[in-house]
Amino acid sequence: MSEPTVPEIRAHHRSVTPGPWGWFGNLDVQNLYLASRRGRNVVMDFVRWGAARAQPRFPVNRLMVKAVELPVFEVAPTAISRWDSRVYRADVIGVRHPDADFLARSWEYVDVLLAEVARLQAALANPPAPPGGVVEAAGEAYALAGPGDEYDGAGVTDALEVYRSWLAEQAGAGTEPAVPHTVTVSGCDDKTRVVMPLTAAEAALIGRLADAITEASETECMPKMRIAPGDQTDDDD
Repeated sequence: MSEPTVPEIRAHHRSVTPGPWGWFGNLDVQNLYLASRRGRNVVMDFVRWGAARAQPRFPVNRLMVKAVELPVFEVAPTAISRWDSRVYRADVIGVRHPDADFLARSWEYVDVLLAEVARLQAALANPPAPPGGVVEAAGEAYALAGPGDEYDGAGVTDALEVYRSWLAEQAGAGTEPAVPHTVTVSGCDDKTRVVMPLTAAEAALIGRLADAITEASETECMPKMRIAPGDQTDDDD
């Protein structure tokens, strides 16, 4: 598996149960589960597996599904059943659920994001200088202006044009193309989906809004909002 990119991490983050998450439970009744801090939407809980073991469960269409029903087999990653003829060995390397996969990859994600933070901090500490043409043209125009004199309009215009071109290059260096995203607003009994092309920055802004709206919804029937990459209008989830 290749190292994840920041856009991939962002997309995965938007597809999981909205956070922040926390552990809850009660030792007297032997209960422990992972859920969203607001609304207590369960991310993962546990059930008995055999006589002396337990297994996690994850939410699928508002039902908690056992991890044993969501395996990713090492010998046949696309198989969904132990009884698939391709599964000649039962070793599992994952759980087929976005929340489970997000938990498994969280260390790797943090590692990538910390490296990106370090890169941006270094860039801020040593910002690129404007091209020499800007400084020279502006300096010449200013030198020609004395008390009561008019500035050299052509020189100033040249300087501005060079500077604007440089700014445009800097702004465009890290931009990403707009790609389809699905914005979903849902309540108890219905949901509305809109598909629109968004840049990474636009998707991040809408994502923050979606998180704030979902976090403010304290009951199951209050509106919740999420954003995910791609066209998901045909999904039932």
